[in-house]
Amino acid sequence: MIKLITAIFLALGIITSESFAGVRSIVSDSSSSDVAVSGNSNGNDYTYEEPSYDLDPAVQCQNSGFARRGCPTGYRPIGECPYDSSYYAGCCLAKYQYLAEDCIAAHMKPSADNCMGYYACEQIETPQ
Repeated sequence: MIKLITAIFLALGIITSESFAGVRSIVSDSSSSDVAVSGNSNGNDYTYEEPSYDLDPAVQCQNSGFARRGCPTGYRPIGECPYDSSYYAGCCLAKYQYLAEDCIAAHMKPSADNCMGYYACEQIETPQ
């Protein structure tokens, strides 16, 4: 029954085969601002505009939670921003400068306390 009604509408021109099939053009003329590909209706002179991906490293660091500030005396910056080395995550006491695995590799033990994952290496006490 649906096929018969569809055939009648197609014959009368009420429904075109394009609209019935849901066919839509993905390319428009250059007056459309919401497509990256544009061209004329003849099918030639198509252009593609590459979007700009220029990002300010300072803005990327700030948006990621890094800051550019000086550390007080006796402290050092920790957690350098990968986009701009003048930004960092925070300040730690200067003694906290090693990762735990660095202490272990040097035959020392990491301190019980740490600052943002950085430790002070301590001598391993040997029983006498």
